[in-house]
Amino acid sequence: MSDVKEPPNLQSDNNQETALPKVTSPGNPSLNNKVPSLFKLAAQWQINNPQENIQNHIMENEVLQRINEITGLIRESYKDLSSQDGMMSKEPQEKLDWDLFCTVPVNIIEQYTKDMDDIFGKMERLSKQQRLWCESAFQIDVERCGDSILNAETWMKKKERHLEYKHVEMERSANEIKETIQRLTDDK
Repeated sequence: MSDVKEPPNLQSDNNQETALPKVTSPGNPSLNNKVPSLFKLAAQWQINNPQENIQNHIMENEVLQRINEITGLIRESYKDLSSQDGMMSKEPQEKLDWDLFCTVPVNIIEQYTKDMDDIFGKMERLSKQQRLWCESAFQIDVERCGDSILNAETWMKKKERHLEYKHVEMERSANEIKETIQRLTDDK
């Protein structure tokens, strides 16, 4: 006889899988029918497989699905690399030309610097032209505004002279009418 107790058999057809049986403890009657059997819990956990349900529920998220696909692709590409005569092979590899490795980036940076200097030079010339155009447009606007103000001032002075002339003519006409009325009243 062995000291190890075997877990009781679970019946998958029975509805008691969801309702766990309780263990009786002769030493502590307060624990009776309160603590489920650990064997039953483990068996139920293995049968129901909640890990798979949780993973399926989490994998419903589109982002996680894409991450899972990307991870699979990375694993496949790693397997392809390790199976080819690539990094994992023990055959001698071609030696790296360090002079070429150093000169190519330097040439690229020099060409980039030259191109950027040309672009900044063109941009500076264009900004100078733009400033000249803005200053000339401002000067033209100032001259037009000055001419417009001068024309308005001339027109107002002419109107003032014309109104003074009308005022003088009206006073003269009013004086004549007054004198005529006075003569007519004096003649009576």
